[in-house]
Amino acid sequence: QFVDGAKGRGYGERFARVWLDLGRYADTQGYEKDNHRDIWAWRDWLIAALHADMPYDQFAVRLLAGDMLPDATDDDRLATAFHRNTLTNTEGGTDNEEFRMAAVFDRVSTTWQAFMGVTFQCVQCHGHPYEPITQREYYGFLAYLNQTADADIDDDSPRLAVERAGLKTTVPVMAQLAADKQRETRLLVRGALKSPGDVVAAGLPRALFSGDAQPADRLAMARWMASADNPLFARVAANRAWETLFGRGIVETSEDFGVMGSGASDRALLDHLAGVLIARGFSMKALLKEIVMSATYRQSAVASADALARDPDNRLFTRSPRLRLEAEQVRDQALAVSGLLSRKIGGPSVYPPQPEGVWQVVYSGAAWNTPVGEDRYRRGIYTYLRRTSPYPSFIAFDSTSRETCTVRRIRTNTPLAALVTLNDPVYLECAQHLAIAARAHADDASAVRAMLERALGRAASDAEVARLAELVASERTRYAGRDELARHLAGKAAADSTDLARDAALVAAANAILNLDDFLTKS
Repeated sequence: QFVDGAKGRGYGERFARVWLDLGRYADTQGYEKDNHRDIWAWRDWLIAALHADMPYDQFAVRLLAGDMLPDATDDDRLATAFHRNTLTNTEGGTDNEEFRMAAVFDRVSTTWQAFMGVTFQCVQCHGHPYEPITQREYYGFLAYLNQTADADIDDDSPRLAVERAGLKTTVPVMAQLAADKQRETRLLVRGALKSPGDVVAAGLPRALFSGDAQPADRLAMARWMASADNPLFARVAANRAWETLFGRGIVETSEDFGVMGSGASDRALLDHLAGVLIARGFSMKALLKEIVMSATYRQSAVASADALARDPDNRLFTRSPRLRLEAEQVRDQALAVSGLLSRKIGGPSVYPPQPEGVWQVVYSGAAWNTPVGEDRYRRGIYTYLRRTSPYPSFIAFDSTSRETCTVRRIRTNTPLAALVTLNDPVYLECAQHLAIAARAHADDASAVRAMLERALGRAASDAEVARLAELVASERTRYAGRDELARHLAGKAAADSTDLARDAALVAAANAILNLDDFLTKS
C-alpha cells in the first residue's frame, strides 16, 4: 500500500527529471544569443504522461512521431517537442541549413542514446569503430528525421497553440513535410556538409533490424523502435529504472550498451526485468514496484565486513544503495522539511533566489526577477534553465546545461557543493523556517531533537542531540548582545522573536542539519 501510494505523490515530477535530461529540455535556444524559448508545455505534458503511467512503448512513439499518428491529437503533437529542444542559432551571418542539420544530427544521437543505449553519433563521420554499424546505415536512419518542416530560424516554427495549467502558449513541434516536399538525404563524406555523397534511402541498421521491408517513415521507425522486436528497447528502459533507484545501472554505462561499455553485471537480471516490463504492458510503475518490493532493494545500506570485502563498490548490489541525492532533490528536500515546498504542478518556469551577478544577459533585457510568493518555493524541475547560465546551485550538484542529451549524471564531490548548502540564500531561508518550527520547544535539546527528526525522518540519537545542543549554546553566547548580527542570520526567524540570540543559534543548528551527510544521502 505504501509503494502504491508513493506512485501518486510527485511521481511524474520525480521521473520527469530523468527525461528532461534525456530530452535536453531548457527554456532557451542555446548558442551565443541563447534567446528565450516557450516550451514549458512539453515539460508539463511529460509530467502528466509519466504520472498517468502511459505505456512506455506508446510514450516513445509519441515522443518520436506523435504528429504522424492517425487522428493525432494536440497532445500527440505536443509530445514531439521532445525533438524540438534542439539548439537554434539566431546569430547574424550563420548558415541556417548548417544549423538545421546540426539539430538533425542531435536528434539522431539523442534517439539512439535515450532508447537504445548506443553511441551512434560517431557514425556520422565513419563506420562505427566497435559496433557493426556502417556510415551508410547512419544516414539511412537520419533520413527518417530529415523530413520535418522546422528550420534554424528565430521563431522556432512550426508551433502548436495549446493550453496548459490554465494558460495559453505556443510550443515548437515536429511536423512532417508533404510527400512532394521531402528532402533528399545523402551520405556526407567524413560527416562534412560540403562533401555530399550517394543518396541513401531511409532504413534501420541490419545488426538490429532483420525484417524484409524497412520501416517506410518516421512513424513506422518509431513503432519498430518501441516494439518487443527491438532487442534493446525494453532492456535500456529496465536498466534506467534500476539506475534511478540504485544510483548505478545493471549496465553501469547506461549511455553505452555496446562492446566498449561496462556490460551487464547480471545479464539474467536485466533480461528478467525487461521481460517484466513487456509482460506488464510496458507499465513503468509496475516495473518500479517489482524492483522496490524485491529483497535486493529492501536490504540495509549498512555493509558488513564480509560484503565490503567481496563487493566494495556494491556492483553486485549486496546491500541497499547509499548515494547522494540529485541536484534538484537536494533543494526540494530542504524546502520540504522546512515546510516551504510548493506542491503546485506545471506552468511556466520560475526564478527562485540565486546569487547576485549570475544572470547577465547581453542580447536582451531579460532579468532574473525572484518571486516573493509560492513560485519562490517550487520544485527544482520548474526552475528556469538558461543554457549559457544554468542555475548555479544545481550545477554544483552535477546537473547539466542540457545542450545535449544526458543519459547519466556523474556524481562528483567538491567543496563547491558544501558551500552551496551552507551559504546559498535558498538553504539559509530553509534553515530559518526549520528553526521557526522548532523554537516553541522550551529547551535547546528538545528543539534540536525536533529539527533533526523532522529533517532525517528517523529518531535522533542522544549523541547527535548533545553535539548540536552544544553548537546552539556556543552560538547563543556568540550572538548575545549583538542583535544586528543575530537578526541578519535569523532572517525570518527574527520576526516576533523574544530571544534573538537563541533564534540565530537555532538557525545555525538548522543550517548544520541541512548539511549533514544523512540529510543529503539516500540510504
